[in-house]
Amino acid sequence: MRPLLLAALLLVCAAPARADVFVPADPAGPADAHCVDAAGDVVAVTRKVREGWVIEASVGGGPWQRLLGAPVRALYGFCPSVAAAADGTAVIAGGQPIARIAVRRPGGTFGTASALGRTGYDVALAAAPGGWVTAAWTRTGIRSLNSALNALVIAPSGAVTRAVLDRGQGLGGPRVVLGPDGTATVAWNNQVTRRFAEFRGGAWGAPIELEGGSGSRAGDGGLALAATPSGRRLFAWAADDGIRVQADGEPLAVVLPVTDGTAVAGALADDGSAIVTATGLANTTEAADRGPGGAWSVPHTISTGERTTDYTDTPGPPPFSVVVAPGGRAAAAWLAGAQIAAAGGQAGGAWGAATPVSLPTRSAYAFDLSLTGREPRLLFGSPDGGPLRGALLAATAPVDTSAPTFSAQVPRRLPGTKTGRITLPVAVQCEEACDARIEVDSETYAVRALGAGEQTAVRLSTRLDIGRAGDRRVAFRIIAGDRAGNVTRRRASVRVRVLDRPIRSFKVALDHDFGMFSAAGDRAVARFVNDMIDRLARGELKTYRAFRRLYDAGFDRIERAYDEAGDTAVRDAIADALYVPAARAGLDAETLFDG
Repeated sequence: MRPLLLAALLLVCAAPARADVFVPADPAGPADAHCVDAAGDVVAVTRKVREGWVIEASVGGGPWQRLLGAPVRALYGFCPSVAAAADGTAVIAGGQPIARIAVRRPGGTFGTASALGRTGYDVALAAAPGGWVTAAWTRTGIRSLNSALNALVIAPSGAVTRAVLDRGQGLGGPRVVLGPDGTATVAWNNQVTRRFAEFRGGAWGAPIELEGGSGSRAGDGGLALAATPSGRRLFAWAADDGIRVQADGEPLAVVLPVTDGTAVAGALADDGSAIVTATGLANTTEAADRGPGGAWSVPHTISTGERTTDYTDTPGPPPFSVVVAPGGRAAAAWLAGAQIAAAGGQAGGAWGAATPVSLPTRSAYAFDLSLTGREPRLLFGSPDGGPLRGALLAATAPVDTSAPTFSAQVPRRLPGTKTGRITLPVAVQCEEACDARIEVDSETYAVRALGAGEQTAVRLSTRLDIGRAGDRRVAFRIIAGDRAGNVTRRRASVRVRVLDRPIRSFKVALDHDFGMFSAAGDRAVARFVNDMIDRLARGELKTYRAFRRLYDAGFDRIERAYDEAGDTAVRDAIADALYVPAARAGLDAETLFDG
């Protein structure tokens, strides 16, 4: 997070109590939650375990279960998707590279998970009373830029209807809703057009284009689809004349003057309460809302400032979400840099100020904003790990402006290293519950959650540039943050000696984990890496050009045999294995792997 943004967020946290603000309300959950989704009585998280990535779910506050199967070895974990209806019908899906789905009928338990297929985005889900379930997802060809938008509907009888709704390049992640009569709607972007298709009478209809153009910024974010429990729908999309809204039974309306809308979100309640938001390229989010039976409000600003993604060009969970309950109780949550901020208010009336809700010591990625009864609830995890967190909208917030007090024990010197890899252990103890973070820079850090008075070693693993041997001084910061967003920082340093080592000693074992999907793939990469190291040791690769020519040719051969080799995590693992040998051979390793 940039310093100015962090300062702004902290100032918000230290402000006096105000009405309609989110306050911490962390639920019981697993020790680690990467991302989360929730609906009805089901909460699901994705987390990393020793065996790989796994999705676990808790039903009604009960024990966490692996409803979608055992952990899967993958480069990263897709976030879970959950949907539920008032009668207990529920569905959960997710996972990668093959997504799976499990369904719960009214009054029953979740059945055995089945495979959906490869996905390029998180799976979109909806559920309706009686056991109706629908899902939609995009699938990209293994050796093609073309995608297929897939959809299925599961009827109360268990009958499954599958269809491919669209094909081509530039298909965005789908949005999906489901009515109590089994009528399903899927909406999506196809390059510069906004489209939707309906499932009625047991069959999918042809795609229909939403009119009005796509504004000055086409892409995946400029579209929202919401529905009430009774099945009434609301479409909102970025068009040439602003943000258009079409609710069932109402005339078309342009509610916001944003013509470059990239992140559009919407929500609708059965009494007509509604909210629509849109973020333009200036990163200012405008909102229009209305209470029961009311007219759309004049546009007002909900948030300004930096956001991590508008998801126009990037797949993944949306960075902005809104909810509204009957009566007009409303809330919005969004990514603000690497943090999550939120605001609450009355649709058609006054709103409280934006408040940061995630911890300043951890990055935020995906969150779930949903209703529990008529009250907004926010749940979130972190790609940095750590416990599941949450917040509830309250009339007043407790005032806590006191920075955490902590003690830290730092070693004066670390053991010498031949590889450049070091682990820095810092024993931290906070007087109150806190997050303790050790960081060398904004991308190299480790963080742990500590209870009040608990002393825990926070271990930061990093790698030094060991192109030359000798003593090094490693500077770092110790940061403690509390749940209210208050932060204390200290600077420290430690010394370590880089020991000399022959280049060939950096060769890797054939079972080295490069993040490939198979042992054969890892062996192929290991042989390639070891060949490069041998050539460096023999002095055959003395220039950037010579190194890159051999490297690129070898990598291309591996990628032709193993599709996953092109993933960033695999490339990073290869660079990590070759970085030090290249530096010891006299090459500029940073330049080598920037190309």
